[in-house]
Formats: sequence, structure tokens, C-alpha cells
Amino acid sequence: QVSTQSTGRVTLIMEASRLFGLFMLFALCCSGQYIFHVQKCPNPPLSPEDDWTKITRTNPFKLSDGRGDPVQSTVVHSCYTPTHYYLKYIAEANNIIANFTKCNQPLYQEEAVEVFLTQPSNNEIIDLHHYIELEVSPNGVLFAAQITNPGLTCSGIQDDLLPCDSTGIVYSAKRTEKGWWAYLSIPFALIEGNNKVNTSSDTFTWKGNFFRLDTPLNKPREYSCWSPTMAIPPCFHAPNYFGDIILI
Repeated sequence: QVSTQSTGRVTLIMEASRLFGLFMLFALCCSGQYIFHVQKCPNPPLSPEDDWTKITRTNPFKLSDGRGDPVQSTVVHSCYTPTHYYLKYIAEANNIIANFTKCNQPLYQEEAVEVFLTQPSNNEIIDLHHYIELEVSPNGVLFAAQITNPGLTCSGIQDDLLPCDSTGIVYSAKRTEKGWWAYLSIPFALIEGNNKVNTSSDTFTWKGNFFRLDTPLNKPREYSCWSPTMAIPPCFHAPNYFGDIILI
């Protein structure tokens, strides 16, 4: 028989271990250790239907609050050309909920993947208050907006919707046996503003994050991302937790 005192010590040790893990993840996020080195695309770039396994990818997403792994895995493969930034999400899914069919509908209310990107920079000054938000649903529907975030939180955000057919973005999605994938080809001209991307330089850095919203079968709704925002309740609009995306 285990004594109450022994059980209490075990519980205390487990809680201390959990808190230490959260502390380390918090330190990792805030120290800028979420870094994604993006290489140049093959020539010509891969199509959405091609095998992207040899293209650099992120680590599997974590729950956005930093408390562990989601039920369903998500990764993003990424590369770039002198004119475009390419993304392909691979998402496991056993319960796809996707009913929206029109541009700029609230895809985030159902199943979707997202990317937030600041303007790129070749110096250390990056504006975190302004960034682009792009979403794709399993139905191949796009949401596109320019975000103004004065408080760097989910409060007081202004989103200026972009007409999907004039962004220059090529996007698609397809369901598979294990889930679905989403593809984005994003013109640098859409997001670079006054900071022109010089892909001939050694490196070029911007801030950003990758997200997913989904509801696994018979499980609660999940919010996951590449760089956890540590927010409870979940909040993706946390630019202070954007990672470094470095074009090499």
C-alpha cells in the first residue's frame, strides 16, 4: 500500500516536472529559438501534387498553449524563388469539418491552416504590429487579410480583407487517406511592402508563425502551431511569439 505522504511526493514531483517543461518551452519561445531555415526551391518549383518530402519542413506543431502535442500532427514544407514563397501543409485528420466555400469566409471557425508573416527585413528592425494573415481550408478556400495589431494581442485587431482573386496567391487543398494537404504560392510583392526581398543576399529574415485549427473525432477542438503562443484561452495573434523565418 502506498502511503498518502509518498503519493503526495510523487504528485509534487510530477507537477514540478510539468511546470519545468512549460518554463523551458516559454524560455525557448521568448529567446527566439524557433528558427526555420528555408532553402531555395528546385527549378522549376514543385507543384502541389508533387512529393515534398525532400523540401525543408518545420518540426511537428505543438499545442498553442505549450502543453504538449496535438492529437493530429501537422508540418509545413517550405521553399522560395526570387519572386515567391511556397508552403505545403501536411495535416493528419480523422474528422474534417469544412463547410465554407467562398473567399474570406471565417475559415478559422472550422478546420483550416494559417500563416502569419511580417514584412521581411535585412536588418534587425521588424514591424510586429503589421502582418499578413492567410488561411486555407480543406475545401481549397482562401482567407487573406492585412492585420494591424496595436497591442500585440488578440484584442483590438484590425483586419483589412484582401480580394482573393487579386492577391496573386496560388492556393489549393486536397483530402487524402490520412487527412489533407494545403498549398500556397505567395508573391513576395504582396507582403514585402517597402522592404524588397533581395534573394541574392546571403540571408533574409522575417517573423512569422504557422497554425492549424481542427477537431479530432470525439475530442475537443485543438489549436496548434509551429511556435507556441502560450496563451490561455488560445490566441494566435501573438507576434511576440513569432519565430524567425530565414531565407538561405
